[in-house]
Formats: sequence, structure tokens, C-alpha cells
Amino acid sequence: MSQIVAISLLVSAVFMNVSVFALDASAPPSSSPRPMADAVPQTPVAELADKQALPEQKAAQTTYLPNRSFRITLEMPVVGVYHFREKNEEEGRENKNTLFEAGIGDSRDSGYHIPRFKLGLGGQVAPRLVVGANVNLVFAPVKTDLRDEGNAGGYNASFGVMPFVEGILSSNNRIVPFVRGSLGFRMDMSKSEYNMAFSDPFTVTYKRKSPHLVWGAAAGVHVFVIPRCSIDFLIQGSMHIGTNRSEMENMPQSADGTNYLDEEKTKSIRIIGDALAGISVWI
Repeated sequence: MSQIVAISLLVSAVFMNVSVFALDASAPPSSSPRPMADAVPQTPVAELADKQALPEQKAAQTTYLPNRSFRITLEMPVVGVYHFREKNEEEGRENKNTLFEAGIGDSRDSGYHIPRFKLGLGGQVAPRLVVGANVNLVFAPVKTDLRDEGNAGGYNASFGVMPFVEGILSSNNRIVPFVRGSLGFRMDMSKSEYNMAFSDPFTVTYKRKSPHLVWGAAAGVHVFVIPRCSIDFLIQGSMHIGTNRSEMENMPQSADGTNYLDEEKTKSIRIIGDALAGISVWI
């Protein structure tokens, strides 16, 4: 009896092993693990947000006006109104006139159209404060044909230094409005030699010097075309107070024996309104 039970258990065990093998053979093969190199990379949240940002949002993130920068500016007058008064207190004589000018240049002092540019150097001492100075230096030779009376030659020159303080009203976009105040000095000089071709030829030398104290105020905008480079537009008003000293050398007597005035000194007031354009580089 025990032999029959043992044989039955052995047959059951063999049947179970055969069934398990058959199930394993019929099952689909399992897929192998995906290598890490084939895994899909996960996009960082910051990178995804940057890709989805609108173009105007990206432009707003661009820094056009850097902090603590050094500025180089070139400005020139385009349109201007000029009013002057000269008074000779000894003779009680006063001259005054108002001129309007358009174009790149300045003929206010000499009657000749002289290119007049201002070079400005300044630095940001605070995020919205620029301190610097504008310098202008002009030298122009002049030659005039007086037809049958002779000819005249000489020069017109001007030199000025205008320290300024500029307040930047907004610095968050391409258009940066500003206001500016300045106080400085300007010297205008001219010299002419008149070679008179009369029966008795002679040469007369005329010299003029005009030192002036200058103060003014301006308002305008810096328009940034690219980062660190702006096109500037401004309107400014200034007042010049000083003296004009004129000298004549070798001036002959008049026909009745009267001596012409060799030297004249007048007090001068100039009020100037200008519209200017320029370009600035912010380093």
C-alpha cells in the first residue's frame, strides 16, 4: 500500500513540473530594461518657461542701460533761437538782435556758418545720476574778398567747458527720459586782417574776445537702438553773461582828422534756446 502512495505522489510532482514549464514557454518574452541613454530628458521648468516667453517679455529682460557705466557723447545743435544784447555804458549805446538758425552749425557770433559740436564725458555715480562735462572747441579760418577794396582773412574760434549733472527719470526700457543742469565757461575769439587796396594801401587788424559765464537747463530722451548705444534728443536753454572786448590796430585817421576808436568794451547778455541731437556710447 505504501508503494502505491509513493508512486502516486511522484506522478503528481512530475505533472506539476511539466505544467509550470509549459506555462513559462507560452508566456511572451519580457522586454529588457531601457538603457539610461535612451531615456527622454526632462526639460527644466526654467528652460520651459523661457521657451514659452513672449518676444516682448524677452525684450523687457534686456539691459540697455548698464549700471555704473562711463558715457561718451557727441551732440550738435539742429535748430536754435538766439537773442543778444550788448551795451556800451561809456557811450550809453545798446545793440540787440534776435536770430533764428536751422542746420548743423552756428553762425551766431561771426556771420559764418561754423560746425559746432560738443563732446561730453560723464559717469554714473548712482543708477540714475550722471556727472560729467561737455567740451566744445571750434577753429575756423575765414577769408573774404572785398572786391576792389582788397581782401580780409582771419579766424573764428570758440572754447567752452560745461560741467553738468544729469538725472535719469527711468531706466527700465529703450526710451530713457532725463533732465540736466549745467554751469560753465565759454570764450569766443576772432581775428581779421583787412588788406585795403586803396591808393595808399594799409592793413587794419581787428580782434575780438568774448568771455562768458554760462548756465543752462535741458530735458530730453536717450533712445537705445542697441544695448549701450543711444540716439539722444534734447531741448535746452542757456544764458551767457560776460563782456566783449574789441580792438582795432593800424586804423588811419578819417578825412577830417578824427581818430577812430581803437578799443571798445561792452557788456553782453545772450539767451539761447536750442534743439540738439546726438549719440551716446555707454561703456
